[in-house]
Amino acid sequence: MSVTRLLSAESIRKTLDRVWQIAGAWFLRVMPDREVCGSGGLHPVFDGHWHRVRLRRMPDPGELITTRCGQVDEVVYGRPSRPPPTWDSDLRTWDSPGVNVGLAALGVGLACMNGGHVCMGGKLAGSRVVGMESVRAIERWPVDNAATAVVSAAGDVLGQYGDTRRVFGLASVSKPLTAYAALIAIEEGVVELDTPAGPEGSTVRHLLAHTSGLAFDAHKAMAPPGTRRLYSNAGFEVLADTLAEHSGIPFAEYQAEALFGPLGMVSSKLEGSPASGAVSSVDDLIAFATELQEPKLLDPQTLHEATSVVFPGLSGVLPGFGHQKPNDWGLGFELRDHKSPHWTGAHSSPSTFGHFGQSGTFLWVDPVAKAACIALTDRAFGPWAAENWPPYTDAVLAELSA
Repeated sequence: MSVTRLLSAESIRKTLDRVWQIAGAWFLRVMPDREVCGSGGLHPVFDGHWHRVRLRRMPDPGELITTRCGQVDEVVYGRPSRPPPTWDSDLRTWDSPGVNVGLAALGVGLACMNGGHVCMGGKLAGSRVVGMESVRAIERWPVDNAATAVVSAAGDVLGQYGDTRRVFGLASVSKPLTAYAALIAIEEGVVELDTPAGPEGSTVRHLLAHTSGLAFDAHKAMAPPGTRRLYSNAGFEVLADTLAEHSGIPFAEYQAEALFGPLGMVSSKLEGSPASGAVSSVDDLIAFATELQEPKLLDPQTLHEATSVVFPGLSGVLPGFGHQKPNDWGLGFELRDHKSPHWTGAHSSPSTFGHFGQSGTFLWVDPVAKAACIALTDRAFGPWAAENWPPYTDAVLAELSA
């Protein structure tokens, strides 16, 4: 009797395998063509907006999958009201090749028909498109890994693409994070903008506005404070040291407690110089970009002052884009004004503020467009960025205004 039951069970299993294969083949035939991007992994994730099912890599998926879209590792499909209750627990344990192939193909079909992506290993690991089409432009950037997002003043994610949870080195996009922690410290009474700091005659205000006279990377005075816009990493290091001295708390700890913690920036931390040593993800910077548009940690007037010209009329060099006259700056934020050339778009409003980093990163806020944009990559800034970033910003702004 037990043998009969075993044979019956085996027969049923083979039948189910065949059913899944036929169903999968049908989905692959009828689904519209969609591009295939990169990812891989072993753990299912549901983030409230998208359901992501990561299938185990199949040792022999067969031509059903490989001839159409390679070896499927991950399927992303769009915006169900709730995740299917059994898939998280079942997909990872079904060893039957037929069932796995069939489910994979079924998922591919669902992904494509819902505008999702099938991911197989490549530069946009874990990528998914949300909202705006213009964010797809980062696919064409000559980088290994990239992620981007556009966020409204209300904190709504209007568009995103790439692995927004991936942690990148920020380089000089660290400076707005350092500046914001300093502004919080000012409101808390740790220091004042006119607290002496740096070379003789220099203050916290000078350090934030790159007018302390300190050299780019050396703690050496090159000009009297307030006379030239000398972009200075050293100045931000002195700024952090000043805050630590007055607060009695190491700057990295203060920043984590005052900024990263309250905003839920769980991937962000300062690993090196306060001028260039922060790491973060697009997801974390979405929270920061929202704060920059609708501040909760600062008085709005403080943020307004920080994003307005400080020491107007000073000329100077904008790294990567040459001499600017004037080279307007706020308190830790670079201002678009009418600079040319520039890393933002030709259609960015003069009131746009933000920063870019030599690690191939940027964050801008355009108050006129009522939106912010973040892009993080793992390729050092160079001609590729100067060529690709402005048209990308213009495409985002055009879609926002459409």
